[in-house]
Order: sequence, then C-alpha cells, then structure tokens
Amino acid sequence: MLRKSIPLLMLSGAVCLPASAHDVWITPDGAVNNYQVVYGHPGELEAYNPAKVEGLTAFDKSGAQKDISASVRDGKVNLKTDPDIALIVIDYDNGFWTEDLDKKYFNQPKWEVEGPKSSMHSKKYNKNILAWNSSFSKPLGAELEIVPLANPLQLKPGDKLPVQVLYRSQPLAGAEVQIMGDKEPYATDAKGRASVPIQKTDYQYIAVSHKEDTKSNPNADGMSLSANLVFTP
Repeated sequence: MLRKSIPLLMLSGAVCLPASAHDVWITPDGAVNNYQVVYGHPGELEAYNPAKVEGLTAFDKSGAQKDISASVRDGKVNLKTDPDIALIVIDYDNGFWTEDLDKKYFNQPKWEVEGPKSSMHSKKYNKNILAWNSSFSKPLGAELEIVPLANPLQLKPGDKLPVQVLYRSQPLAGAEVQIMGDKEPYATDAKGRASVPIQKTDYQYIAVSHKEDTKSNPNADGMSLSANLVFTP
C-alpha cells in the first residue's frame, strides 16, 4: 500500500532534547475523535518541536486514504478526525543530533558543533490502529516499519501477534522488537518476522529501532531510525 503523507509546513516551536530512544504516537485529547501527537516514552512524555512532524497520513475503515485536520496548540500537534478513521500514521524527523567532547548534545549537524564526538540523523515512524482493515497487514512504505500480519484488535492476553519488520521495504533480520512491559526483546527471523505476546486488554505499544553508519555524510556519522505500533485490543 503506497501512501502520500500530508506535510505540516506551517507548524512552529522549538526545543532542544537528546535523540536517544524517544518515540512519537497519538493519545486521545478530550473531545471524541480528537487526538494529540506526543513524544517521549509511554508514561514519560516530553516537549517537542511540532515542526518535526513531517507528515500525517490517515486511512478509513475501508482502507482508503482520507484527509485529516491538524493544528498546533500548547506546543503539540492536535488532530481532528471522524469515527471512520481506522489508521493514523506519523512521520517525524528529529533532525541531526551531535554529541561534543563534553557529552553535551546539540540539535545540529556535526560540522556546526565545535569538537564533535559523534552524530546521528534521527527519524521516527508511528502507526496507530484505531480500527482494522486487512490492507493494514501490508507495508505502507516507511523507511522502517512494523507490519501487523493479523488483526491485533481481536487478540486477548496470552495471544501472540505476528509482525514483520521492514527496513527500506526489505525484511530486517535480527531486529529486536520491544513490547511495553516486557524487558526481553523478540528477535526477528530471516524474513523479518516475530511473534509478540499480547500482555493486557488495554493500550499496547510495540517498538523497534535500527542504526546504520553514514560516514560519507557530512552532517552525521549514522542514521538512527525507530518505528512503533500502537493499538488497544
């Protein structure tokens, strides 16, 4: 399934944060069918720059792409949807992060930092499943993504969800799939697949990350990608 993200070009705000292991996803925002984009870790949210939300894509219960309304309020991206929205996808570019010799982080490419020690370009991809359509078990085309191979909304605690991790549309073997509340990761096989357990009847958060050296890039030594899948059975 190919998708075309809706860019958010008029968002504003700024914040300086280290790039390690943070993610983005959506949470309900008071009114019915309203959500806000949040950043950080489950249970530990942080401020973020709304301009880093590069794109939002929504699909309805038939699997068709649908318009979604986004605005910025109180430093967060807010989404107004309708009951037919089944999947919301977020592309978040966290920019270049450079550590100097004093172990301080700067949201800048390495050539702009005096005495750079290491640098990364950080990107994050998120899927929020609100309702199910069988087309959601196919790739969307993100640089890194978790593809649910079955309907996760029908599962109960003790069941396992088969997933596939893709990097640049190819299976990513040996990736460590993390589940909120479980300290042990689940490694993907040669086809990028793993079965992860459903642990409870509410909010589920599944994540994976991948790093790649980019020594020839004058802006960063490497690329740090993370992807997550969020749903409530």
